Amino acid sequence: MYFGKAHFDHEVYDRDMPLYGYDMDDKVPTTTIERPGRSGDGTRGKWSLEDEELYMSRLARREQMLRARANSGGKRYCCGKLDKNGCGSCVFFGCTALVATVALLFTFIFGPMLAQGMLDEGAVNVESVIFLGVNETACAGSAANICLDAIVAFNVQNPSFLGVKLDEFTVSVYHEGSKFASIGMPDMSLDSGENSVNETVLIVVTDLAAFDRLGSVVVTEPSVAITAKGAGLEGKSWWISLKDLEFDREISIGGFNGFRDYQPRLLNANFRPGQSTIDHAVYLGTLQFLNPTNFTILDLGSFAAFLYFNGEQVGGMLTESSMGVRSRSFTDVTAVASFATTGATAQLALALAKNLVDGKDVTVTIKGYETSNAVWTNIVESVDVSMLMAAR
Repeated sequence: MYFGKAHFDHEVYDRDMPLYGYDMDDKVPTTTIERPGRSGDGTRGKWSLEDEELYMSRLARREQMLRARANSGGKRYCCGKLDKNGCGSCVFFGCTALVATVALLFTFIFGPMLAQGMLDEGAVNVESVIFLGVNETACAGSAANICLDAIVAFNVQNPSFLGVKLDEFTVSVYHEGSKFASIGMPDMSLDSGENSVNETVLIVVTDLAAFDRLGSVVVTEPSVAITAKGAGLEGKSWWISLKDLEFDREISIGGFNGFRDYQPRLLNANFRPGQSTIDHAVYLGTLQFLNPTNFTILDLGSFAAFLYFNGEQVGGMLTESSMGVRSRSFTDVTAVASFATTGATAQLALALAKNLVDGKDVTVTIKGYETSNAVWTNIVESVDVSMLMAAR
């Protein structure tokens, strides 16, 4: 049996507790106590009641701490400074701090690069564009040709794991290398993954000729490529400020494909004797056509067109009122058609009778030439389509 300090950690008790024994073959310190204060003849000195109570409290305290030491295995970790539980906590918080530091550095260094990569690589799909009408107030006093209010809906794919919030920015829109419009976009948040954006915007047409050329291509082709550009974009990714971002993306939009996917047709025609003359026969009918694009024009205006049969003009038509065209939908419009009673019209009447008897279709060609809404005149003038008048 050794009497003295069981471990260097217990030096703190050297001043305020009696010596104790430690069994070298036992992992748990013993409770053997040697009382100090021996007299010169070897007899043990007497303690006062206060000293006895102090002694017992110190003893209980020491036993509590020694048993806690024994329960933890008595081993020391982290350079002998902590027990097992304390060392585990130290390692956990240390690793957490290290990971957080690395994440911060990664975000600060690569955050702007990932945001720019999203603008460069993220897929953009235009779902719909609804033209609400002309905004004359916004264009007042400016050099813009036309200002249009519109609702745009599109999807943006953010391939990075970082969310990005962009401040307000301007998109410049090009067709065949010519800038024809700019669009003011509000601030938007783009989380990781797919994002749906639906905003009311102002489209400022700055080159009417280029805008008209685009309209013509939309009518005649199945799809059209436009380019959207932006520079000097600012925003945030988490708490990191982003500056001088830019994008230059080509976007494909659908076209009417010359109405070849679904041929326009005359659903019915009723003779109007009160409006007819010797030279002209007037009919009131319903014309149906399909808009396969994702564009909606709420006010296309009153549509006027010439009617041709076998290459010769036989009459004309005019819609009764302003018409709207809904995206991916059929449009039925009431129109007044006037046919000349001489010349090629006589051939048309004969063809109608003969082809119906023979079970053949009869078609005429519609060539648009005017609309009451001047914004869409060029689109109307691009209409040159075969219309089914009578089907077998």
